[in-house]
Amino acid sequence: MKIFISVISHGHFSVIQDIGVIPELANMDDVTILVRDNIGDKGLREFCDENKILYVENSSQFGFAKNNNLNFHWFSRHFSVSDDDLFLILNPDFFISTDDLRIFQEFVSASSFQLTSILQYSNEDKSTIEPSARMFEGPLALILERFFIGRKTLVPNQGINTSFDWVSGAFIGVSFSLYSDVGGFCEDYFMYYEDADFCLKCKKAGHELTINTDVSGIHYAQYANRKIFSKLFFMSVKSYTRFLIRLLGYKIATTFKYFLSRWDRS
Repeated sequence: MKIFISVISHGHFSVIQDIGVIPELANMDDVTILVRDNIGDKGLREFCDENKILYVENSSQFGFAKNNNLNFHWFSRHFSVSDDDLFLILNPDFFISTDDLRIFQEFVSASSFQLTSILQYSNEDKSTIEPSARMFEGPLALILERFFIGRKTLVPNQGINTSFDWVSGAFIGVSFSLYSDVGGFCEDYFMYYEDADFCLKCKKAGHELTINTDVSGIHYAQYANRKIFSKLFFMSVKSYTRFLIRLLGYKIATTFKYFLSRWDRS
């Protein structure tokens, strides 16, 4: 099984350079990385050339969803990919060691899981677990979780966890066949909740999210959307509203199918 890694940079050259792991990952066997530059950064292009990393510069700026879809189709056109190969979405501010990526690769290769992720920490000494894995929630549950009861989090070194609905787009591994089957990310989202929407589409297709808590990485996230009344905050609210409508539609359809099946058996 080969891994094709999608990295989207929107002015992240200094972050990519400081973390420094992408060149190391690119040197691994059966691992190919494509960096898509959303703004056109000469320094990033030269960095990728020096480290023999595939680089594409956009002619226009796109959102997270469209950029990753473009990388998926680029890999599909330029490489002989198989259905079981892994398309890995990796944030430019994410660190995973070559040892952990190899373990993750072996885990996915030996299993039938098609939507996967790992345990994510938010600091370098790995003392704080990032709440990257979440449940599909309505507004009330989201408010209670954020301001009162806190989020349910993963526990390290507990093997496979399938109790969460979706995971942050900082690190998502999906088979080429599943990504193609569900149509990739929904490009109606420019930023935020496109990862939740994607996991919902995978769930509809019969694939649950599987997280390997024995493998970990570090997400050096900024969380600019948490600043109330900022532009990114309002963008986050808009994306959540769009996702909520789709989630409610899914729950209504699921409930209807449940009662219909009960009626058929009676």
